[in-house]
Amino acid sequence: MQPPATRSAGSRQTCESCFTVDWLADNRILCLRFANTSRAAVDRAAADLKRELDCVPEGASFYLLLDLRQPNAVITPFGLRRIREIARYRPDVQLRLAVVTMDQLSLEIAKLSGRGTCLGDHCSHYVGVQEAQAVAWLLSGDTIALSSS
Repeated sequence: MQPPATRSAGSRQTCESCFTVDWLADNRILCLRFANTSRAAVDRAAADLKRELDCVPEGASFYLLLDLRQPNAVITPFGLRRIREIARYRPDVQLRLAVVTMDQLSLEIAKLSGRGTCLGDHCSHYVGVQEAQAVAWLLSGDTIALSSS
């Protein structure tokens, strides 16, 4: 990942194919597309996200899309702990987090697991199965955490 002023659009593999980094919507949304959610992948993603958040000015918004639509990209207790850590890392930044899952069962698990993920007024989240809806929600400014079914 690169600081906002120097990043370029497109994709790149990282963490030995654990996840792909994409910048969407004219580089306004950071998207991590997970191939798996092993501890190594989650740890690497958390470290990368903290470095990215360090570049965000105080009071700014940060849009994050986590794509968990691959068979080995599942929600784990370890992953939930790390995303909660990320959500608390910069309370001076407005974090908007969207998670997309591969099917209805994963969606329901994500919705149940995600309760309490974002803490405080600085964070809102969305869980769904369609990326286009997640992107639209991220860019909309809505504070209600809608989900698609």
